[in-house]
Formats: sequence, structure tokens, C-alpha cells
Amino acid sequence: LQLEQYANYDMLTGLPNRRCFFEQLGRTVSACESSGNIFVLFYIDLDGFKDINDTAGHQIGDEILKVVGTRLLHAIRETDFVARLGGDEFAVIVHAIDDMSTAQEMAERMHQRLREVILLDTVAYTIDSCIGIASYPDSGRDGETLVRNADSAMYEIKRKGKGGIGSFMTGQQTSGL
Repeated sequence: LQLEQYANYDMLTGLPNRRCFFEQLGRTVSACESSGNIFVLFYIDLDGFKDINDTAGHQIGDEILKVVGTRLLHAIRETDFVARLGGDEFAVIVHAIDDMSTAQEMAERMHQRLREVILLDTVAYTIDSCIGIASYPDSGRDGETLVRNADSAMYEIKRKGKGGIGSFMTGQQTSGL
């Protein structure tokens, strides 16, 4: 049981890890191929995290990553899936989404929650995030393509100055916020 925990979960945040995320993504793609349902993938990268790690230390950085994981869990439904991919990157799979406006609202809610002040040892820390959105099947029909497209949308936001939400849909990127 402990080996399974180490293999599938991030020891710092307790969230599913990269390996577990890709297994879940594969299962989700297969299920949606069969059912015709749509799902959305959010790829999240923290802005300003490296600066906090460099100035306040890795212990504070670790505490911030734990807070981020908890905030993401509270920003989604129980049926959805949050994972820490490594470093300051997270991913969220949102099942049975009705439309892209719902996905955009969820991304905005996550983005706002992550921007809230984190108080540790009486010191206030703030981070921002870039969130890339890809939807199945419009942005890709397999996990690898969906991750690549969500990652691409996220990096487009970073390139423009950080802090925001971008979508990758039907081969075109659009950005919001």
C-alpha cells in the first residue's frame, strides 16, 4: 500500500502525481470516446513561485505548494481530478462539462483562489498563475495532444506577461483575463 502511495501520489501535497495523472487522463479519454461526453483539461503553472523559493526558502515554498493544492481541490467538484505534475505545475481534469463558458468560469474561479494572499508565519505571500485550457474532443482526441495544447495555451499567457487564462480550441489559441 505504501509503495502504491509513493508511485501514484505526490509526497508533499498528497495529490495524485504525474504518473497517476496520465493514467487518469487515458481513462477519461477512453470513457469519453465511448460516451461522447466532453471534458476539459486545465494546465496550471504558478507565477512568482521561484522568487518565493529563492528569497524565503524551500520550506516556505513547500507550504505554498500545499496551500495551492488545497485551493485547487476546493475550487472544483468532487467528480473532477487535480494532480501535481511536478515543481509548480498542476493539472485539473473536469468531467462532463456543459460548454466552454462553464470551463472559463471554473478557470477564473481557480485563478482568483490562487491569487488570494497566503499567510505563513505572519508573512503574506502572493502568487499568480497561468492556466491553459484544452477541451476534448475539440483541442485533441488523445491525452498527449490535449496536454500539449493546454500547455501551449498556458505558455502563450506567460509570454504575454504572466497571470491569466488561455484556451486552445480547434487549432486556435484564444486568451482571456
